[in-house]
Amino acid sequence: MSWPALHPETWSLVVAVAWGGAWAVAVVAGAGLLLAARARSWRWGTVALAVAVLAVLATWPLSQERQDVAQLVACRHNLLDLQQALDVAARKKAPASLSELVPLYLSAVPTCPSAGADTYSPSYQHAAAAFTVWCSGSHHRVGWRRQSDFPQYRAVDGLVPPLDE
Repeated sequence: MSWPALHPETWSLVVAVAWGGAWAVAVVAGAGLLLAARARSWRWGTVALAVAVLAVLATWPLSQERQDVAQLVACRHNLLDLQQALDVAARKKAPASLSELVPLYLSAVPTCPSAGADTYSPSYQHAAAAFTVWCSGSHHRVGWRRQSDFPQYRAVDGLVPPLDE
């Protein structure tokens, strides 16, 4: 089980700092390239250009990682919103489906930001006061792998870490 999957909020900070650092290196190297060109030092100009290009290339996978982590964090927050609504609704009677939460407890059933659709309703299971709900499908990437039926929330355990495959 990977650390980014367990702590996506913290991981998003790490990725953002790395992304910003790569751009800072690219800017500094670009400034070095301009200074080297002005001084007609082609050896240092070539080094500065290589560093700038490598720094910019390093930001592309980091920008995709930023987007994936942001969508995972948003999906986890959707599950926490559902959990709060289900806890309040279950005081009277456990709802048979998530659509019963609308409009009293939620304005609408949330949609997964990666899938762009309601992936929570098909997975909702309830028994007495306990329930389980997750994002159905393989919409979230953790590390270099897509996780199926993740993130997941159980009333007994809370947010559940991903399974190692």
